[in-house]
Amino acid sequence: MDPSIAIFVVGSCVSFFTFYWVFNRRLAAAQTRRQAEQARRHGLRKLCFLDDLRHEAGLRAQTVLSTAADQVSKTPINADMLMRLTETRSMLQPLLPSTFLAEFDHIVRLLNRPPALRGSDLDSAFDRLARHVKAIATAPDRRPVRAPARLRWPSLRISLLRTAGDVT
Repeated sequence: MDPSIAIFVVGSCVSFFTFYWVFNRRLAAAQTRRQAEQARRHGLRKLCFLDDLRHEAGLRAQTVLSTAADQVSKTPINADMLMRLTETRSMLQPLLPSTFLAEFDHIVRLLNRPPALRGSDLDSAFDRLARHVKAIATAPDRRPVRAPARLRWPSLRISLLRTAGDVT
């Protein structure tokens, strides 16, 4: 094999992978800047893993309560369903805020009432629970802290470079 062909192939591969690496780094940095700008413009926060986990836990609680409400409409609540609701609440306790847990407990108490006493209270409680689940997914936990003007831009640039480095 001719050495010039081997050099050409190796050089082409090296230049391709270098270009590919640089392009992906720039793309990740641009995407991070775009997301930061959207979050700043719309006042939204980037959801992290724990926020996603909280949202999923809220959706799961909503599903379990809906299933229990369907069962209670047909037959009285049984011990298995009460145990499942208790386990779900204990699983959610460290993840969700106390207002959500209070609403969860309120719905469980409503499910234990006779059907004639439940009325529209159950529907309004489910609506409030749905609003809590939506709030978990969209509301910021804390207000963003603004750095002094002279420190803002270098720290923003450094954080964007760190984020871009973590993405690739």
